[in-house]
Amino acid sequence: MRLLILNILLLISISACTTNDYDKKLVEQESNVLQGDIANQVSHNVKVLFTDSNVTKAILYAGRARIYDEKKETILDSGVHIDFIDRETGKKKSYLDADSAHIDDRTQNMIAVGNVVVRSDSKDATLNTEKLYWNNKTRKIHTDEYVDYNTPQEHFKGYGFEADENLENSTIYKVSGEQR
Repeated sequence: MRLLILNILLLISISACTTNDYDKKLVEQESNVLQGDIANQVSHNVKVLFTDSNVTKAILYAGRARIYDEKKETILDSGVHIDFIDRETGKKKSYLDADSAHIDDRTQNMIAVGNVVVRSDSKDATLNTEKLYWNNKTRKIHTDEYVDYNTPQEHFKGYGFEADENLENSTIYKVSGEQR
């Protein structure tokens, strides 16, 4: 009987020492709560309109949004999709997909992160990168990261990119590429 109790205690102590991903997430969440880093609002299957003078500039969709009032920041994850809308026609002119994004709630500027793809319907162009900044006021995008840019006429790779959200008037820095 005594040997059985010792074995049970040994098993309990061994299992208490192992951690899995769920345990790690709980520890991380507890740490965030202790540091006061808890979202004021959490929403799922989010749709947000970016407007200026009653004109829709963009429509954002995300799997989850966490809003932090004190930091004035919104964190989007579980897939992010943004349709950029043409001011004159009111129709979608391009879109952005990413794994996640951070929005500065004061300026509405955004940083898209992870598997970022921007596609321009009118220009038939696609940009791929890992991190991309969008300036809400100027409606321009830029990055210092590696980019892969494709159109039917050309394919460029490089580090650094700047353009409007429709991938027009674009500049690629430290470029290598080919014309088709």
